[in-house]
Amino acid sequence: MVLERVFDKSNLYEILTNFPKQFRKGLDIAERVEVRGQFKNVIVCGMGGSALAADVLKTYMPVMDMPLIVSRNYNLPFEADRESLVICITFSGNTEETLSSFREALHIGCKVACITTGGKLYERCQEEKIPCAIIPKEYKYMQPRYALGYMFGALTKILANSGIMPPRDNEIMDMTRELNHFNFHEDAQKIAKKLNKKIPIIYSSEKNMELARIWKIKFNETSKIMAFCNHFPELNHNEMSGHINSKMQGDFH
Repeated sequence: MVLERVFDKSNLYEILTNFPKQFRKGLDIAERVEVRGQFKNVIVCGMGGSALAADVLKTYMPVMDMPLIVSRNYNLPFEADRESLVICITFSGNTEETLSSFREALHIGCKVACITTGGKLYERCQEEKIPCAIIPKEYKYMQPRYALGYMFGALTKILANSGIMPPRDNEIMDMTRELNHFNFHEDAQKIAKKLNKKIPIIYSSEKNMELARIWKIKFNETSKIMAFCNHFPELNHNEMSGHINSKMQGDFH
């Protein structure tokens, strides 16, 4: 316990242990958040960890009734117009790129919903009467990438409430129960020992490419190490050539 306080000053172990509970809370905070209209696409605006929920949703539901576009920029993509539903996600509520997209969405007449812990975005939502799901501030030093469960649950709930996708509450709760049964601690220790003094390269199928990228991000931001990712079959036509060349030169292990 003393060692945990010394080395885990941001309480990350507890955050990870309680991670499955986030999905239920994410559904709850968006229970009354809905936007009605005739939409031709959904644009989710976010940066860094705040955009990960949309990436996971695209993996979870690769086929939807309308395009789901993830925008990581100051401006909305060219597909945005008055028939777009724009969902702005910023954990802090103060991300300048997301705030800029929020302003543009209001200017061109898009329907808007938001997900945040507070900050300037929440203030603007109150001023403009924009529906907003408020992420609970349960941990003082929590990073956006570790609030994925809250944001994913809230995002799916908003889309279901708005008639864009069927409710997924039961599936999400089943997944939560499954996650609670896993003992990640031992597996994490084994993986950490194997990766000591190595550079992780994560390869996945095209379907799961966003999950590979999220894993890479966790290595970069949390472990502070270099990590890379790619997906099949595309890597067979480029990156694999580098591995073959390295092996021929005796540098590949």
